[in-house]
Amino acid sequence: MMAQSDMPNEMSESPVFDIGLDRLDEAAEVLTTVFIDYPLDYYILAGHGSRRRRMLTESFRMDCLWKLGMGWPLLGVLADGKLTAVALVVGSSTSEGGVICYEGSPLTAMRLEEMENQLNHTFGEQTHARILEYYALKEIGKPKQPHLYIESIATLSDYRGKGFGGRLLKYVNRLSEEDPLSTGVGLDTQDPVNLAIYSHFGYHVTGEGDIGPVHTWFLFSPKTGAAK
Repeated sequence: MMAQSDMPNEMSESPVFDIGLDRLDEAAEVLTTVFIDYPLDYYILAGHGSRRRRMLTESFRMDCLWKLGMGWPLLGVLADGKLTAVALVVGSSTSEGGVICYEGSPLTAMRLEEMENQLNHTFGEQTHARILEYYALKEIGKPKQPHLYIESIATLSDYRGKGFGGRLLKYVNRLSEEDPLSTGVGLDTQDPVNLAIYSHFGYHVTGEGDIGPVHTWFLFSPKTGAAK
């Protein structure tokens, strides 16, 4: 999932770094700000009115906790002393989690699942059903071989055109190259404008599907030397 991104017009020298618990809320807020009116998120959270933004923030916060607990990439770029771009990435393999402690206990896979189930319950039946619908579509569209998967990537509007999104994409591709299990990097987008952007970075469309009225494209950038 990706909002309209930034082509590398003025490549920033700001390094990509691993986001920790100290910037958890900041990362969730960046993602919420970028995706609040994005077609997929708007459809999933339809009908919640003024609660929609808070629910989206809670959802992204949960997504960030999954990455931290499982030891998967949660990446950011800083500019002007603040977090301006974020990428949430699923690793090439699963584990029991527990990489870090949160509120006094390790974030194991079991604990994360319990936390997510509780959160989904607060969202209501319609939103939970639409979340599951998206997950099911993604399972069909994702590559079957081990890979990294960019769940969300976003740059604040005031910082687009500086290459932050491109820097994150290149960083994830490099992680894939260094990962012996990974065959490449997958992602999905619901904005056709992004197709040309991803093509610029070596991604090609591997499938399409719909969730309600929202069309989704699945893309993949194969690892160097991997079968295409």
